Amino acid sequence: GDEKPSQYKFNFSKIRVINTVSGKVTQTSVLNKVQPRTMKPEWDLREVVGIVQEFKRFQSKAYKWDILKMQELSQSKNIAYEKLLSDYIDKEGDFYRGKIRLEEEEKTYNDFINTFVKLPWKNIKIQKTEVTQKLYTSVMGSNPSNYKGDNNPVEQVSWYDAIYFCNRLSIKLGFTPVYAVDGKTDVGTWNYTPHKGNSIQGEVTQNTKAKGFRLPTEEEWEYAARGGQNYTYSGSNNLDEVGWYNYNSGGKTHPVSQKKSNGYGLYDMSGNVWEWCWGVDPRGGSARCSRGGSYNYYGSDCKVDRRSNLYADDRHYYLGFRIVCNASNK
Repeated sequence: GDEKPSQYKFNFSKIRVINTVSGKVTQTSVLNKVQPRTMKPEWDLREVVGIVQEFKRFQSKAYKWDILKMQELSQSKNIAYEKLLSDYIDKEGDFYRGKIRLEEEEKTYNDFINTFVKLPWKNIKIQKTEVTQKLYTSVMGSNPSNYKGDNNPVEQVSWYDAIYFCNRLSIKLGFTPVYAVDGKTDVGTWNYTPHKGNSIQGEVTQNTKAKGFRLPTEEEWEYAARGGQNYTYSGSNNLDEVGWYNYNSGGKTHPVSQKKSNGYGLYDMSGNVWEWCWGVDPRGGSARCSRGGSYNYYGSDCKVDRRSNLYADDRHYYLGFRIVCNASNK
């Protein structure tokens, strides 16, 4: 009854003993009178689909290591522990499957964050490679690239697409987004659909103190591309060693990190695809800059000091990006 939720009364008048192998009843006892018994289940069905009771059960009995791991993860992502756990139980149906899924996502995140290197004397980490189509699709749900390949750099992305991706990735991994449009970091309020050729209307600003992901500034990009070395291209004076350009690319992009890296362990900063930067082009308006040259440009365009002037809504087969983040990110 409602006055005693989750309690059930059973009236026993007969007891039968059954052989579970043969299925035969081996003994029957008739009781002299009805004997009531009350049972309170382990899960209280009145407490938020069992979640609250599940917390109590974990904390009072088993799964100590799992609880500690989840608490550490919730702190690192700045997400309430109860919300993190209940989200995974809700999505997967029970704690065990939720835990497996969480561990898989944690491994994916660790693999991803290990693709960044800290720049000497700078408070940023930069991605070793250009953003791949696999990473881009996992965040955005679609792949606009012309030259398909999981490990090929994503291309045909506008500057607007790139900053939209950065905020989506930041939120996905629990970091504060860097970019805002008219003061709002939620991309759902930007009135913008990626890959459709339109523009973001409103003032775009960035908060470089946020721990989320962003495009490098031109100064950051060139510092990273030089790799602490004095070469014409990123990592060498011989472009064939370090980059894909019009004489060796076969007219297409190539999987990242196949060529020699520069002194900081960064790949393809000369060639493969032009890379969007934050810097505003002197022409003003929506004009932005990109750096590094690409697979279909001359070698002279792949020098570390060269830049290209484009509009923020431009989308080309030879245009991609790489990202940076706060050096304190773990």
